[in-house]
Amino acid sequence: MANIRLVVLPHQKKNDGTWNVKLILTHNRNKAYIETHCFVTEKQLRKDFEIKDRFILNALSRQLYDYRKKIGDLGEKLSFPMVQSLRDFLHSGQLRAETINFITFG
Repeated sequence: MANIRLVVLPHQKKNDGTWNVKLILTHNRNKAYIETHCFVTEKQLRKDFEIKDRFILNALSRQLYDYRKKIGDLGEKLSFPMVQSLRDFLHSGQLRAETINFITFG
């Protein structure tokens, strides 16, 4: 089952003292990140780098809800794609066939 949530990566602090809020997509034990338009400062974060600012959480809640709805609508098709394909699907709305290396597969 795929999971998507908000995350701030501590090691990606910018020179102006802000961090980009990302969506982390986890599927089949693999991760992919989706950048958002929101940036947070140290005052907007807890010590464990969880977002505490309600404005940022509300701004991203609709996008997070839409992505979770798209993932839920996939149903049984969700077991097929890799996490990168799922990330592309969330952006484009189209599920593409995986490229399979038949030599490795065989």
